[in-house]
Amino acid sequence: MYHKTLHIALFGTTDEVTQAIRNKTPFRCFTHEVVAFPAFDEAAFTKCDIAIIDASTWQRTQDSALMPARDLSDLVARFTENHEDRFRAVVAIATKEQSAAWGEADLATITHLWTAPLTEAEASFQFEALQRAAQTRSDLLLSENYFNTLIDSMPSMVWVKRVDGTHMKVNDFFCSVVNKPKEDVVGQGHNYIWGLPPEDTESAAVCAESEQQAILAGETREFEEQVITDRGKRMLITYKTPLYDEDGSVMGTIGTANDITELDNLRFENSLLLDSLPLAVIVEDNDETITNINSTTEEYFQQKREDTVGMNFSAWRKIAFGEELARIREEYESAELFLDRGGVQRLMYMRKAPILDVFGNSTGQVRIYSDMTAQRELEQQALLNARTDYLTGLFNRRYFYEHLDDYDESLSVAIAIFDLDDFKRVNDTMGHAIGDHVLILVADVLSEVFPDSLVIRWGGDEFVVAMFDVESVEVVRERAQHALELFAARSSEPGEPWQIYGTAGIAFSSCVPNPIDPLVQRADSALYAAKEAGKGTVFVD
Repeated sequence: MYHKTLHIALFGTTDEVTQAIRNKTPFRCFTHEVVAFPAFDEAAFTKCDIAIIDASTWQRTQDSALMPARDLSDLVARFTENHEDRFRAVVAIATKEQSAAWGEADLATITHLWTAPLTEAEASFQFEALQRAAQTRSDLLLSENYFNTLIDSMPSMVWVKRVDGTHMKVNDFFCSVVNKPKEDVVGQGHNYIWGLPPEDTESAAVCAESEQQAILAGETREFEEQVITDRGKRMLITYKTPLYDEDGSVMGTIGTANDITELDNLRFENSLLLDSLPLAVIVEDNDETITNINSTTEEYFQQKREDTVGMNFSAWRKIAFGEELARIREEYESAELFLDRGGVQRLMYMRKAPILDVFGNSTGQVRIYSDMTAQRELEQQALLNARTDYLTGLFNRRYFYEHLDDYDESLSVAIAIFDLDDFKRVNDTMGHAIGDHVLILVADVLSEVFPDSLVIRWGGDEFVVAMFDVESVEVVRERAQHALELFAARSSEPGEPWQIYGTAGIAFSSCVPNPIDPLVQRADSALYAAKEAGKGTVFVD
């Protein structure tokens, strides 16, 4: 609270008036300093807060009747200038005959007229009115100081307007935005303040419309409004509240505004970033209400952004995923899922991450869906390439060893190794293209003859067939012999460049051995025995 000393100068007042004023108890927050002068004193007049002049004493000491406009106007001007907005009073005590000679200018020069003669009680009553006026003024200045300090400390635009749109008060931040001092803003309308030509009525109409909405609602309303400044267009979030007069009528509005242009720019940049991502992004708040999605999400799930934002995620998932998949994922939300939308199947990988504020509190979460279809296909192709022979498409030796564990060890197994006779001559005389053709023909024959077996290109012109759950070795031998016959028959057909002959060695085991290499070595030994026996021979170990 404030503390104020009222400096009271009494010029030629009667003892009753002087005593009455000296006896008055100061109001709260006030003290009195009362000085009585036998006659008028110019210096004391300009320095005091309350000047009380007795017209009869003036006439007796100045040899002329007191005429306030003539005698006091210059001093009152200095008196007023010294006090600025603080309380001040110039009181003339005059008889009815004395004041009857005063005109309007005389009465305008003083602030109060007390009719003489005054009793002590009357003087006390009159002075108490001055005390109340001084207190009211000081309280008002304090409230205004509080209000001005408050709004000037705010990093937001604050203004008070009349109903006609005239600005009655603005804060420092408002002035910094419009680049005008307060004295150049107060009393002005929208166009002048924002530097718009008088004929541009659109912006002012938008502003007036939002104020009218707040007045009609009878409460604070929030708006988004664009204004044009020397820095270009700015986007403002405004809050406008109606102001009421003593009789309940609306006298204007008070408003605040925050410049969210940079925030809007940041949102726009974030949207561009999100839309450039080859990932489906869904942003939710703590209630799982979707607050944003990107264009990839629209593409994958065939749901428009305007139809999605504001939906609960669970409700959206039923539409985007289908009832059955949504139900499954409601119970258990695995990282991987298969999505079928519009006839397009995608293998999706989903991961979630919390959204935290500056204090580490959760404000929501983001779900990111990656289309792993192409990557998984590439992985599978790379794995297939690593396990297969690029020329024939058969599995290779690596696949053979990696997948032996897929078979029951109690099963019987037969290993047949096939070798092409004189294959080196094919490459040397006909070239590698013909050699490749021959190898492909052999691979096709073996796949045909052993459809239920593991057919492998072992390397070069050697092929291995692994048969599991074999009925008898004789069955294996017969099929191997049939394969050799087909080598010769198919390669002798019209258009074939080279007659193919081969040999085969077979080894049998009643169970799948671990390791299997000894069984393969036995089949290899049988192959060499077959070669020694002659072309087109099958030998069983």
